[in-house]
Amino acid sequence: MSVPPITYAQLLDTNNLIQQNADECFYLCYYRTVQESKLFPVPSYMMMSYLNAFYRYPPLLKKIEQHMSAEELGDYARDNGVKIAPSMTWGLANFYLLGREFLINIGLLRPEDAVEDVVHVIDFWKRFMLSWQRNNAHLIAIQAGHRAQIHSERRLQVMHADMYDCEEGDELHIAAQNCLATVSQFTFLVSCESRIGQNNMGPYNLGNGREMLVREFVDLSESSYPWLDGVGASVPYNNIVVPMVAEGVHFNWIDDWGSFS
Repeated sequence: MSVPPITYAQLLDTNNLIQQNADECFYLCYYRTVQESKLFPVPSYMMMSYLNAFYRYPPLLKKIEQHMSAEELGDYARDNGVKIAPSMTWGLANFYLLGREFLINIGLLRPEDAVEDVVHVIDFWKRFMLSWQRNNAHLIAIQAGHRAQIHSERRLQVMHADMYDCEEGDELHIAAQNCLATVSQFTFLVSCESRIGQNNMGPYNLGNGREMLVREFVDLSESSYPWLDGVGASVPYNNIVVPMVAEGVHFNWIDDWGSFS
């Protein structure tokens, strides 16, 4: 079956989306406090993952769309509510683009090479993001003033209604702090310092000086990581969603890596 030629309008749209992602990548790296690792060779394995994404994403995404469109996947991910988070959706486009950039920089690829694949991957990402972020109608966090307000009003109301009040220093407050610290450290080690195992969404204004942040921890037990075989067998829940409310605290931003401040 013949593939229709890439139109000028598609090239313009793709160039614009590539530039938007480049601008956000610059922001994320520039304002990062740490760019190196003492425990794992993070830059090395990330560069390998970028190259892997460049070569694997085009045929993989085409195979996926034989069964479900990017829009349908976005709707499913939004309603499912876990494991699809800002850092992962950022990676869908940028792991591929960073692999392409690396190959261009070392002279193994020209900017005009594999243009059909570039257009397809970026178009898939765009359609997925517009569907996944249908509630706020943005593609990336920087467009929303660095907000990651993904959840529907219906889901937020359920989270809000099911919360338990606590005061600083009481038993529930201490237990929650200890739990979050322990799980954060666990995911940090399990994902080899990549932070892909923990994400944050929000903030959601609840009024009266209260803001809700939704924290997600994924792949805590035995999953796709072979080093968790046996080790993670006793972890009762693979994914945990923790909505929490801060009073008198304003979250300035939540970026496309799921970081907050």
